[in-house]
Amino acid sequence: MKTLNLIFRFYKSFCLATLLPSAFLLYSASPDVLKVFGLAFKFKILSLILVLALVYQYKRSQFYYYRNLGLSRNVILVSVFMLDMMIFLTGAALLAKSNEH
Repeated sequence: MKTLNLIFRFYKSFCLATLLPSAFLLYSASPDVLKVFGLAFKFKILSLILVLALVYQYKRSQFYYYRNLGLSRNVILVSVFMLDMMIFLTGAALLAKSNEH
């Protein structure tokens, strides 16, 4: 539980930068989400990698704080990547389900 709390604390500091591209991609793909999902998924991965690279550069000193609490830099970055992708895929699945009608 402590680990999840620390990961959410780290993610909270830049979640807007990752959620805005997700919302834009899902909104722009909403009529044909299944047809353009592959392209939207690729753009999402690219934007997330760019945001995480910037976070890695500008929040480098914060990684020492999390390391002292028992989380390595790789665990944090991979966990944030997986969390953000789950949010994106859940949104895409809900959008696809709502467009089935």
